[in-house]
This record gives sequence, structure tokens and C-alpha cells, in this order.
Amino acid sequence: MTTTALATALRLAPSTASRHAAVLREAGLVATRREGNRVLHRRTALGCALLDGAAPAVGAAPAAPPVARGCPPRTQQVGTPGSQDSATSTKMLET
Repeated sequence: MTTTALATALRLAPSTASRHAAVLREAGLVATRREGNRVLHRRTALGCALLDGAAPAVGAAPAAPPVARGCPPRTQQVGTPGSQDSATSTKMLET
């Protein structure tokens, strides 16, 4: 989703949605890429695993990629979570 689509879906200001996406990106739960003037966000395999209750152990061999929830078929580096925005950020992952 784009930052604007996230903001609309979550009823947030675009700047707030952007900050939540940044927190999720820093935690390794969302990957972000720019396409022209749009910024696209997508859950990582770690983000999908966390939503499914099956987060991989750090240093463990990669498991089969999750197929539910539109997850990408690759794993991402584990980041360090730490945000007061975790409730909205988790809702963003579910979107």
C-alpha cells in the first residue's frame, strides 16, 4: 500500500502513517520502496510471521516462506522494536 492508502485505511494523517511505517521498517516488519512520487510499503516475511504467531528465531535457518496475507517469499533482517506507536503499527501490518 502507499502511505496515503495506509493513512486513509487507518484514518490517520499521512504524516502519522508515514511515521508508523518508519517504525515498522526499523523493526524489520515492513519493507518500503519508492516508485516515482509514491512510497509503497509491504509486510516482510518477519512481519507476516509475527502476525501469524510464528516469528522465526534469530539465526535460525529460514523456514518455508509464509503464503498467507500476501507475504513476500523472502525473509528480512530482524530489527529492534521500540515504539510507543505499536498498536497502530500492528494494525498497519494487518492492513
